[in-house]
Amino acid sequence: MENFKSTKFTHQNGEITNYYEGGSPDGTPIHFSSTGKYRVMAPDMRGYGDSSAPTNKRSYSLEVLVQEAVELAAHLNIQKAVWVAHDWGCGVNGALAAHYPELYLSFVNLAVPYRTLERGLNHAKTLINCDLYPEDEYEWGQFDYMRYYELHAEEHIKIFEAHTDRIMPLLYVKADPSKHSQRSIMSTAQRDGGLLFGRHPEKLPQIPLAMTSIDEHHLANLLRSHKKNGWFPPTAWYLNHDVKEEYSKSEKNRGVLEFPVIFLDAKYDSVCSPSVSPKMGEPQKEACKDFTYVTVDSAHWLQLEKPDEVNQILEKWLNEKF
Repeated sequence: MENFKSTKFTHQNGEITNYYEGGSPDGTPIHFSSTGKYRVMAPDMRGYGDSSAPTNKRSYSLEVLVQEAVELAAHLNIQKAVWVAHDWGCGVNGALAAHYPELYLSFVNLAVPYRTLERGLNHAKTLINCDLYPEDEYEWGQFDYMRYYELHAEEHIKIFEAHTDRIMPLLYVKADPSKHSQRSIMSTAQRDGGLLFGRHPEKLPQIPLAMTSIDEHHLANLLRSHKKNGWFPPTAWYLNHDVKEEYSKSEKNRGVLEFPVIFLDAKYDSVCSPSVSPKMGEPQKEACKDFTYVTVDSAHWLQLEKPDEVNQILEKWLNEKF
Protein backbone atom coordinates (compact mmCIF):
# COMPACT_ATOMS: atom_id res chain seq x y z
CA MET A 1 0.00 0.00 0.00
CA GLU A 2 1.66 3.18 -1.22
CA ASN A 3 2.30 5.91 1.36
CA PHE A 4 1.34 3.56 4.17
CA LYS A 5 3.72 2.36 6.85
CA SER A 6 3.60 -1.34 7.74
CA THR A 7 3.93 -2.32 11.41
CA LYS A 8 3.51 -5.56 13.34
CA PHE A 9 1.77 -5.74 16.73
CA THR A 10 1.87 -8.77 19.03
CA HIS A 11 -1.32 -9.50 20.99
CA GLN A 12 -1.54 -10.89 24.51
CA ASN A 13 -2.40 -14.30 23.04
CA GLY A 14 0.81 -14.29 20.99
CA GLU A 15 -0.83 -13.71 17.60
CA ILE A 16 0.56 -10.99 15.35
CA THR A 17 -1.44 -8.39 13.45
CA ASN A 18 0.31 -6.63 10.60
CA TYR A 19 -1.29 -3.25 9.95
CA TYR A 20 -0.77 -0.32 7.61
CA GLU A 21 -1.03 3.27 8.75
CA GLY A 22 -1.18 6.50 6.74
CA GLY A 23 -2.75 9.93 6.54
CA SER A 24 -2.50 12.55 9.25
CA PRO A 25 -1.32 11.45 12.73
CA ASP A 26 -3.74 14.00 14.20
CA GLY A 27 -6.66 13.17 11.90
CA THR A 28 -9.88 11.35 12.71
CA PRO A 29 -8.97 7.67 13.16
CA ILE A 30 -10.43 5.40 10.49
CA HIS A 31 -9.87 1.71 10.69
CA PHE A 32 -9.68 0.66 7.15
CA SER A 33 -10.17 6.69 2.70
CA SER A 34 -7.14 8.26 2.99
CA THR A 35 -7.22 11.97 2.54
CA GLY A 36 -5.11 14.22 4.72
CA LYS A 37 -7.89 14.81 7.25
CA TYR A 38 -7.89 11.19 8.39
CA ARG A 39 -5.52 8.89 10.20
CA VAL A 40 -6.00 5.53 8.51
CA MET A 41 -5.18 2.08 9.88
CA ALA A 42 -5.76 -1.03 7.78
CA PRO A 43 -4.84 -4.41 9.30
CA ASP A 44 -4.20 -7.67 7.53
CA MET A 45 -6.96 -9.79 9.04
CA ARG A 46 -6.12 -12.97 10.90
CA GLY A 47 -4.65 -15.53 8.49
CA TYR A 48 -4.09 -13.04 5.66
CA GLY A 49 -1.08 -11.12 4.38
CA ASP A 50 1.63 -10.73 7.00
CA SER A 51 -0.57 -11.28 10.05
CA SER A 52 -0.15 -14.63 11.80
CA ALA A 53 -2.11 -17.65 10.56
CA PRO A 54 -2.75 -20.05 13.46
CA THR A 55 -4.01 -23.57 12.84
CA ASN A 56 -6.56 -23.58 15.69
CA LYS A 57 -9.99 -22.72 14.32
CA ARG A 58 -10.95 -20.93 17.56
CA SER A 59 -8.25 -18.36 16.82
CA TYR A 60 -10.68 -17.10 14.17
CA SER A 61 -13.70 -16.87 16.47
CA LEU A 62 -15.28 -13.45 16.90
CA GLU A 63 -14.67 -13.48 20.64
CA VAL A 64 -10.91 -13.76 20.03
CA LEU A 65 -10.80 -11.37 17.07
CA VAL A 66 -12.84 -8.69 18.85
CA GLN A 67 -10.46 -8.75 21.81
CA GLU A 68 -7.53 -8.43 19.40
CA ALA A 69 -9.20 -5.38 17.81
CA VAL A 70 -9.61 -3.81 21.25
CA GLU A 71 -5.92 -4.41 21.98
CA LEU A 72 -4.86 -2.96 18.63
CA ALA A 73 -6.92 0.18 19.26
CA ALA A 74 -5.29 0.60 22.67
CA HIS A 75 -1.84 0.06 21.15
CA LEU A 76 -2.58 2.83 18.64
CA ASN A 77 -3.91 5.08 21.43
CA ILE A 78 -7.31 5.28 19.76
CA GLN A 79 -10.23 6.24 21.98
CA LYS A 80 -12.83 6.30 19.20
CA ALA A 81 -12.70 5.69 15.46
CA VAL A 82 -14.68 5.25 12.29
CA TRP A 83 -14.54 1.48 11.77
CA VAL A 84 -14.91 0.31 8.15
CA ALA A 85 -15.21 -3.33 7.11
CA HIS A 86 -15.99 -5.70 4.25
CA ASP A 87 -16.79 -9.42 4.03
CA TRP A 88 -15.82 -11.25 7.26
CA GLY A 89 -14.39 -7.98 8.49
CA CYS A 90 -18.06 -6.98 8.80
CA GLY A 91 -18.54 -9.83 11.23
CA VAL A 92 -15.73 -8.53 13.42
CA ASN A 93 -16.99 -4.96 13.01
CA GLY A 94 -20.51 -5.94 14.02
CA ALA A 95 -19.43 -7.95 17.05
CA LEU A 96 -16.97 -5.25 18.13
CA ALA A 97 -19.64 -2.54 17.87
CA ALA A 98 -22.14 -4.62 19.82
CA HIS A 99 -19.66 -5.41 22.62
CA TYR A 100 -17.53 -2.23 22.67
CA PRO A 101 -19.70 0.62 21.30
CA GLU A 102 -17.55 3.10 23.24
CA LEU A 103 -14.82 2.63 20.59
CA TYR A 104 -16.99 4.06 17.80
CA LEU A 105 -17.43 7.45 16.19
CA SER A 106 -19.32 5.71 13.41
CA PHE A 107 -19.70 2.34 11.72
CA VAL A 108 -19.35 1.32 8.07
CA ASN A 109 -20.13 -2.09 6.59
CA LEU A 110 -19.63 -2.91 2.92
CA ALA A 111 -21.67 -5.75 1.36
CA VAL A 112 -22.51 -7.64 4.59
CA PRO A 113 -25.32 -6.12 6.72
CA TYR A 114 -25.02 -5.65 10.47
CA ARG A 115 -26.74 -8.25 12.68
CA THR A 116 -26.46 -11.09 10.17
CA LEU A 117 -23.50 -13.45 9.85
CA GLU A 118 -21.83 -12.38 13.10
CA ARG A 119 -24.75 -14.01 14.92
CA GLY A 120 -24.11 -17.44 13.42
CA LEU A 121 -25.26 -19.64 10.58
CA ASN A 122 -28.52 -20.69 12.23
CA HIS A 123 -29.46 -17.02 12.55
CA ALA A 124 -28.47 -16.35 8.93
CA LYS A 125 -30.71 -19.25 7.93
CA THR A 126 -33.74 -17.30 9.19
CA LEU A 127 -32.91 -14.50 6.73
CA ILE A 128 -33.04 -16.64 3.57
CA ASN A 129 -35.48 -15.62 0.82
CA CYS A 130 -37.63 -18.74 0.81
CA ASP A 131 -39.41 -17.70 -2.40
CA LEU A 132 -36.07 -17.96 -4.17
CA TYR A 133 -34.82 -20.89 -2.09
CA PRO A 134 -37.71 -23.26 -1.19
CA GLU A 135 -36.80 -24.82 2.14
CA ASP A 136 -37.48 -28.41 1.06
CA GLU A 137 -34.94 -28.10 -1.76
CA TYR A 138 -32.50 -25.44 -0.51
CA GLU A 139 -32.35 -25.85 3.26
CA TRP A 140 -29.37 -23.52 3.67
CA GLY A 141 -30.20 -21.22 0.76
CA GLN A 142 -27.31 -19.07 -0.43
CA PHE A 143 -25.38 -20.09 2.71
CA ASP A 144 -25.13 -23.72 1.62
CA TYR A 145 -21.41 -23.28 0.91
CA MET A 146 -20.86 -22.32 4.56
CA ARG A 147 -22.52 -25.53 5.67
CA TYR A 148 -20.32 -27.40 3.18
CA TYR A 149 -17.23 -25.83 4.78
CA GLU A 150 -18.39 -26.99 8.21
CA LEU A 151 -18.89 -30.57 7.05
CA HIS A 152 -16.04 -30.91 4.55
CA ALA A 153 -13.38 -28.38 5.53
CA GLU A 154 -10.39 -30.61 4.78
CA GLU A 155 -11.69 -31.54 1.34
CA HIS A 156 -12.39 -27.91 0.49
CA ILE A 157 -8.94 -26.76 1.65
CA LYS A 158 -7.21 -29.50 -0.34
CA ILE A 159 -8.99 -28.56 -3.57
CA PHE A 160 -8.38 -24.83 -3.19
CA GLU A 161 -4.71 -25.26 -2.30
CA ALA A 162 -4.17 -27.40 -5.39
CA HIS A 163 -5.80 -24.86 -7.73
CA THR A 164 -5.13 -21.46 -6.14
CA ASP A 165 -3.82 -19.80 -9.31
CA ARG A 166 -6.95 -20.62 -11.28
CA ILE A 167 -9.44 -20.10 -8.46
CA MET A 168 -8.27 -16.66 -7.36
CA PRO A 169 -9.51 -14.63 -10.38
CA LEU A 170 -12.84 -16.49 -10.28
CA LEU A 171 -13.50 -15.15 -6.79
CA TYR A 172 -13.27 -11.55 -8.06
CA VAL A 173 -15.38 -11.65 -11.24
CA LYS A 174 -17.28 -8.39 -11.80
CA ALA A 175 -21.04 -8.06 -11.57
CA ASP A 176 -23.31 -9.60 -14.17
CA PRO A 177 -26.62 -7.68 -13.88
CA SER A 178 -28.41 -10.32 -15.98
CA LYS A 179 -28.05 -12.78 -13.08
CA HIS A 180 -29.58 -10.51 -10.44
CA SER A 181 -32.24 -12.24 -8.34
CA GLN A 182 -31.19 -15.66 -9.62
CA ARG A 183 -30.08 -18.39 -7.23
CA SER A 184 -26.46 -18.16 -6.15
CA ILE A 185 -23.97 -20.81 -7.23
CA MET A 186 -23.15 -20.96 -3.49
CA SER A 187 -26.55 -22.59 -2.85
CA THR A 188 -25.59 -26.00 -4.30
CA ALA A 189 -22.12 -26.51 -2.80
CA GLN A 190 -23.11 -29.63 -0.85
CA ARG A 191 -24.95 -31.12 -3.79
CA ASP A 192 -22.03 -30.37 -6.14
CA GLY A 193 -19.35 -31.56 -3.76
CA GLY A 194 -17.76 -28.15 -3.36
CA LEU A 195 -17.66 -24.62 -4.66
CA LEU A 196 -17.42 -23.65 -8.31
CA PHE A 197 -16.84 -26.96 -10.17
CA GLY A 198 -17.27 -29.12 -7.09
CA ARG A 199 -15.46 -32.39 -7.41
CA HIS A 200 -13.99 -31.42 -10.79
CA PRO A 201 -11.70 -28.43 -10.17
CA GLU A 202 -9.78 -29.39 -13.29
CA LYS A 203 -12.72 -27.95 -15.25
CA LEU A 204 -12.27 -24.49 -13.78
CA PRO A 205 -12.03 -21.94 -16.61
CA GLN A 206 -9.16 -19.50 -16.87
CA ILE A 207 -10.61 -16.04 -16.31
CA PRO A 208 -8.82 -12.99 -17.77
CA LEU A 209 -8.18 -10.27 -15.19
CA ALA A 210 -10.16 -7.82 -17.36
CA MET A 211 -13.31 -9.68 -16.26
CA THR A 212 -12.44 -9.22 -12.59
CA SER A 213 -12.18 -6.34 -10.14
CA ILE A 214 -8.46 -6.94 -9.46
CA ASP A 215 -5.28 -6.10 -11.33
CA GLU A 216 -1.87 -7.78 -11.53
CA HIS A 217 -0.74 -6.11 -8.32
CA HIS A 218 -3.80 -7.32 -6.39
CA LEU A 219 -3.48 -10.81 -7.83
CA ALA A 220 0.20 -11.09 -6.91
CA ASN A 221 -0.50 -10.08 -3.32
CA LEU A 222 -3.47 -12.43 -3.01
CA LEU A 223 -1.47 -15.36 -4.39
CA ARG A 224 1.44 -14.58 -2.08
CA SER A 225 -0.87 -14.52 0.94
CA HIS A 226 -2.72 -17.74 0.13
CA LYS A 227 0.40 -19.66 -0.86
CA LYS A 228 2.16 -18.51 2.30
CA ASN A 229 -0.70 -19.21 4.71
CA GLY A 230 -2.71 -21.83 2.85
CA TRP A 231 -6.51 -22.06 2.72
CA PHE A 232 -7.11 -23.16 6.30
CA PRO A 233 -7.23 -19.56 7.62
CA PRO A 234 -9.88 -18.32 5.15
CA THR A 235 -11.90 -21.47 5.81
CA ALA A 236 -11.55 -21.21 9.60
CA TRP A 237 -13.48 -17.93 9.59
CA TYR A 238 -16.51 -20.10 8.68
CA LEU A 239 -15.90 -22.76 11.33
CA ASN A 240 -16.99 -20.80 14.41
CA HIS A 241 -20.71 -20.39 13.82
CA ASP A 242 -21.35 -22.73 16.74
CA VAL A 243 -19.92 -20.28 19.30
CA LYS A 244 -21.31 -17.03 17.91
CA GLU A 245 -24.77 -17.32 19.44
CA GLU A 246 -23.35 -17.66 22.95
CA TYR A 247 -20.95 -14.75 22.41
CA SER A 248 -23.79 -12.53 21.22
CA LYS A 249 -25.48 -12.94 24.63
CA SER A 250 -22.85 -10.62 26.16
CA GLU A 251 -23.60 -7.68 23.84
CA LYS A 252 -24.18 -4.26 25.34
CA ASN A 253 -27.54 -2.55 24.81
CA ARG A 254 -28.81 -5.66 22.96
CA GLY A 255 -26.67 -4.69 19.98
CA VAL A 256 -28.48 -1.38 19.43
CA LEU A 257 -26.07 1.23 18.00
CA GLU A 258 -26.60 4.90 18.86
CA PHE A 259 -23.83 6.33 16.63
CA PRO A 260 -24.04 6.88 12.83
CA VAL A 261 -24.10 3.71 10.73
CA ILE A 262 -23.90 3.36 6.96
CA PHE A 263 -24.36 0.18 4.93
CA LEU A 264 -23.23 0.00 1.30
CA ASP A 265 -25.23 -2.71 -0.43
CA ALA A 266 -23.43 -4.50 -3.28
CA LYS A 267 -26.57 -4.99 -5.37
CA TYR A 268 -25.26 -7.95 -7.38
CA ASP A 269 -23.92 -9.86 -4.39
CA SER A 270 -26.08 -12.98 -4.61
CA VAL A 271 -25.33 -14.06 -1.05
CA CYS A 272 -25.58 -10.96 1.13
CA SER A 273 -27.51 -8.27 -0.74
CA PRO A 274 -30.92 -7.36 0.72
CA SER A 275 -31.96 -6.64 -2.87
CA VAL A 276 -32.01 -10.43 -3.33
CA SER A 277 -32.84 -11.51 0.23
CA PRO A 278 -34.81 -8.64 1.81
CA LYS A 279 -34.68 -10.13 5.31
CA MET A 280 -30.89 -9.65 5.29
CA GLY A 281 -31.45 -5.91 5.59
CA GLU A 282 -34.10 -5.89 8.31
CA PRO A 283 -32.12 -6.48 11.55
CA GLN A 284 -29.75 -3.54 11.00
CA LYS A 285 -32.63 -1.13 10.39
CA GLU A 286 -34.08 -2.06 13.76
CA ALA A 287 -30.74 -1.93 15.61
CA CYS A 288 -29.24 1.29 14.20
CA LYS A 289 -30.66 4.61 15.46
CA ASP A 290 -28.88 6.75 12.84
CA PHE A 291 -28.87 4.58 9.75
CA THR A 292 -27.97 5.27 6.10
CA TYR A 293 -28.42 2.72 3.29
CA VAL A 294 -26.77 3.19 -0.11
CA THR A 295 -26.88 0.78 -3.05
CA VAL A 296 -23.86 0.31 -5.32
CA ASP A 297 -24.29 -1.51 -8.63
CA SER A 298 -21.49 -4.02 -8.15
CA ALA A 299 -20.72 -7.55 -7.13
CA HIS A 300 -19.42 -8.47 -3.68
CA TRP A 301 -16.06 -6.65 -3.93
CA LEU A 302 -17.59 -3.19 -4.39
CA GLN A 303 -14.54 -1.34 -3.01
CA LEU A 304 -12.49 -2.90 -5.83
CA GLU A 305 -15.09 -2.86 -8.59
CA LYS A 306 -16.35 0.70 -7.88
CA PRO A 307 -13.58 2.31 -5.77
CA ASP A 308 -14.26 5.93 -6.75
CA GLU A 309 -17.99 5.62 -6.14
CA VAL A 310 -17.48 3.92 -2.77
CA ASN A 311 -14.95 6.54 -1.64
CA GLN A 312 -17.22 9.39 -2.74
CA ILE A 313 -20.17 7.92 -0.84
CA LEU A 314 -18.14 7.53 2.34
CA GLU A 315 -16.51 10.96 2.06
CA LYS A 316 -19.90 12.64 1.59
CA TRP A 317 -21.41 10.74 4.49
CA LEU A 318 -18.52 11.46 6.83
CA ASN A 319 -18.65 15.17 5.95
CA GLU A 320 -22.37 15.21 6.76
CA LYS A 321 -21.91 13.43 10.09
CA PHE A 322 -18.75 15.14 11.31
